Formats: sequence, structure tokens, C-alpha cells
Amino acid sequence: MGTMQRGSLICITGLAGSGKTTLANELESQLIKLNKKVLHLTSDNVGEHLFSEKYLQMLNDISVDYSSEELKTIYNGLYMAFEQILKNSPETIIITDGMYRKASMRLMLRIIAAKLDLPFHLIKVETDVDSAKNRLGLRSKDGGIGGWVDPLEYEEPKDKDLIKISNNTSLDYFKNNTAFILHRIT
Repeated sequence: MGTMQRGSLICITGLAGSGKTTLANELESQLIKLNKKVLHLTSDNVGEHLFSEKYLQMLNDISVDYSSEELKTIYNGLYMAFEQILKNSPETIIITDGMYRKASMRLMLRIIAAKLDLPFHLIKVETDVDSAKNRLGLRSKDGGIGGWVDPLEYEEPKDKDLIKISNNTSLDYFKNNTAFILHRIT
């Protein structure tokens, strides 16, 4: 009988428009090709279902964002889901992408992984503010989610095991970085 795959919790953080979801989708695709059990959940997924009217406003106006209470509800929902999923299916690799703008939000993910004795990986997608704003403007025209947040509200990760990826907007660049990330986390 084979050994069961060990799961993990992977958090992709960065400014709105930095390319977190693009990287998460590519990473998910590569892990599936490696026959890993993967689940990709985002704050956008949860926000869309819990606050559908606000979500629809955000599609058309990048200046609209969730309130602090709405964000708390969204992220608490994610934390509960992650813990239950990993408890019941410890071979699952969960990828989550979202701003996770406060260090305390990222710490909650680390605590969940530690509580379940599973690895936690933090990946920061870096980009310049002008590129991020440009991508958000393009996404809102294409039906994507807006939600610009002032970079001063984002607490930079200081984790010693942080993986940093710079986004130069090329999908090939992300594919190359995905190989680097897979090497670091597997």
C-alpha cells in the first residue's frame, strides 16, 4: 500500500492586481499534473457568495471595497473552511490567494497548518503600484473584480521562509516561477 500524500496550506499574498490569482491558477494546474489533490479557494470566492451585491458593485467600480466587518467575515469563513478541509482530508493541498493585508491574517493560516502538523508556505507576488492599478482597470472592464487598496494598508510579510515572486506580467514568467515554487514546496 502506498504512502498517503501530505497536504499543505499555500497562501499567495500581494497587492490587488499583482497577479496572485494568475500565479495560483498556474500553480494549481502544475500540482494537478503531478497528481496532487488540490483545492484553490480565494477571498473573492467567499466574498462573492456572502456579499453578492457588494461584489457586483466591485465588478464595475474599483474604488468599492469590502468593509472591515465584511472582510473579517470573509476571512473567518476561509479559516474555518481550511481547518475543516485539512482535518478531514490531510492530503489536500490548499492554495489560497488574497491580499491577506494584515500580518495577523497570514498568521492565522500558519497557526491552522501548525495545529494540523502540515506545512505552510507564504508566497508574495510583488509588482509596482502603477502596473497593479492598470491591471485592475483592465480587469474591471473585462468583468473581473476591482477593489484597489492603498498599499499603505498592506503589512509587508517578514517571514523568514517567504517566497517572493516579481510579476512582469508575462504568463511565461509565471510558468517559470511556478517551477521554482514547486521545487521549494515539494
